Amino acid sequence: MSEPARSSHQSPHPSFHGTTDALYTPDAHSLVRLPDQVHRRLTLIRQSDPAADLRPTPGQRERLLDQLTSRDIAILSALLSYRYLDRGHVQHLFFSGTRRSQARVNWLRREHLVRQWTAIQSPGWRRLDSVLLLSSRGAVVLSAARGEDPAPALRRSLHARDHSAFLVHDLEANGFFVGLAAAAALLPDAGLYHWVGEAACRDRFAAWGAPVAPDGWGRYLTARGEVTLMLEWDRGTEPAKRLRSKLRGYVRCFAGDGDAHLNHVLVVTPTEGREAVVREAIESVVPRSAAVPSCRFWTASQRLLAELGHLGPVWSDGGADRRSLPTFEMRARSARRVEDCIAKPQWWERRPGGGEGA
Repeated sequence: MSEPARSSHQSPHPSFHGTTDALYTPDAHSLVRLPDQVHRRLTLIRQSDPAADLRPTPGQRERLLDQLTSRDIAILSALLSYRYLDRGHVQHLFFSGTRRSQARVNWLRREHLVRQWTAIQSPGWRRLDSVLLLSSRGAVVLSAARGEDPAPALRRSLHARDHSAFLVHDLEANGFFVGLAAAAALLPDAGLYHWVGEAACRDRFAAWGAPVAPDGWGRYLTARGEVTLMLEWDRGTEPAKRLRSKLRGYVRCFAGDGDAHLNHVLVVTPTEGREAVVREAIESVVPRSAAVPSCRFWTASQRLLAELGHLGPVWSDGGADRRSLPTFEMRARSARRVEDCIAKPQWWERRPGGGEGA
């Protein structure tokens, strides 16, 4: 990731490369209705699983460590990084078929290493893929497998459990990166190499003193170069004033950077009407002089993204034609291997640090 311009007093930034089964029953106090972007409602049922809150005994921990596969560790690591994934996301990232994915996720759930919440969308009461998140028990076992202090993982798992007001937004933003990785999974010369989640982005940008907190950061490899991107998943709820302030933050973040134009901010909107509002806000904050370095802003609606795909010509920079992500201006190609990109066969074996790792 390109480092935002910063004043001399700021410190160097951290690198991104870098017992008895419980009954799974709905908790009557855990029914949450959350509005989504198209005026449907999402009912989230948090299944009760008391064992997921318990630390394993030393004997249980050793048994689980013996039974965990490298793919299991990668799945738990992804939940630690990205907070919320659904079963479909896990399948696209780590499996080639539905049956094996379902069987392994069910095992992780039965061992209380992950929590599973049910999501039902109305009207029509359509059941969506179950939402998965790392449990306290899973955080302890994962930390043991990685030789780390469990305290940070425990804090993050509990925060995801107890502060889920933005779950829909986070799940959809994560779905964008999963979709991008899956779209390139079979391409021989391209793929999503890095995906840094919202929590890590927030921490790293704050450490730089940058006035932004993207919903994710990515590095997409192609045969001719590397596209670096930041995601803003817009749900149409921010007023114009706050939206302009957020966009100005990106402009300030890369001001003075001669390669500012190689930092692409992708804004995905719920509707075409909202996209027009966002484009107007972008035009009001981007420097008008070509001599002033600025990051690039691109917009697309969720409908267009769904119709044409993550690698289709969906992105607008305000011009007459839309472009595909692989045609963006790129940084020089590094020695990173395409076959190690996220969602490629066995990618987690060569990238034990996951999508946020080197």
